[in-house]
Amino acid sequence: MTNKGTHKVLNGFTLMELLIAIVILGTLIAITLPRYDIFLMKMKNQEGIQVLLSVYRAERAYKLDHGTYTQYINDLDTQIPPMKNFYLANIGELFISCSNWPPNIFKNVLAEVQSVDTSSNCGSNIGYLLLVLPDAQFLCCSNCSAADDICTKMGFNPPTQSDPPY
Repeated sequence: MTNKGTHKVLNGFTLMELLIAIVILGTLIAITLPRYDIFLMKMKNQEGIQVLLSVYRAERAYKLDHGTYTQYINDLDTQIPPMKNFYLANIGELFISCSNWPPNIFKNVLAEVQSVDTSSNCGSNIGYLLLVLPDAQFLCCSNCSAADDICTKMGFNPPTQSDPPY
């Protein structure tokens, strides 16, 4: 007894189709991964910005009462929550050299937070700083051009010589 005309039909993908799908997926991952890192950094920065905003408001209230800003966070009437992604410092404690910034910018910094993540550190222990100025302007600063590039990608513009000295 023979079975004439019966063919076994194989359903599936060819090797070429699988390779094309893998190449397309690899390309999509390569495009989206750097953007995802920047997105995560922006989300982490929200913690630092919220603390800076809280300190900014407390500094403004302190100035109304005392006629000047304080140099010490502990003098402020505000509750600073513990942070996971940043360190909060008294002004000048975590100061780093931002060589391309005008020096008068740092005379009136109200508060600064240093990133805990040092993946963009250029060989030091400093990732980047977020700063707040008396006009509620938020700045991002680092001691190397690679981290400055990260600051720019996160939407922070470096100050120029034409910026007011406050």
